[in-house]
Amino acid sequence: MELIETLEDLVENARTLSGYFKNGSPEELEFTKNLVSHGKAFCVFDFNGELSFFPSRFLGYKNNTKEKHENGRLNRIIDGKETTPKIDKIIKGRSLPNVKFEKEYEKFCELIGIKKRIQKIRPRFWETILKG
Repeated sequence: MELIETLEDLVENARTLSGYFKNGSPEELEFTKNLVSHGKAFCVFDFNGELSFFPSRFLGYKNNTKEKHENGRLNRIIDGKETTPKIDKIIKGRSLPNVKFEKEYEKFCELIGIKKRIQKIRPRFWETILKG
């Protein structure tokens, strides 16, 4: 799968996931909830005043969709270890633990009806809030 090249590519993928939440099929909604609950590094988006948190392993591949992502996962060709550095370069920053964003992420998880997965490491966030 091809990695994103621009901020517009990143935002386009976030809009895809946001669309799955708002108007997606039950399968698309479940897919997106699973991505969010298992994410490790998140971009933070402002969609009309509400924060959304989407993981780098989806956002980092150009024109990504549920089908492309699932196919890539099955074929073991997607990896957050590729997407995170690419997003670092585009956003000009690094994802780091952030107590404020972690609390907002937990609120987002509650809002969409999921529990954040308990992981050995804390989630990381890019500090730049992107307009969705």
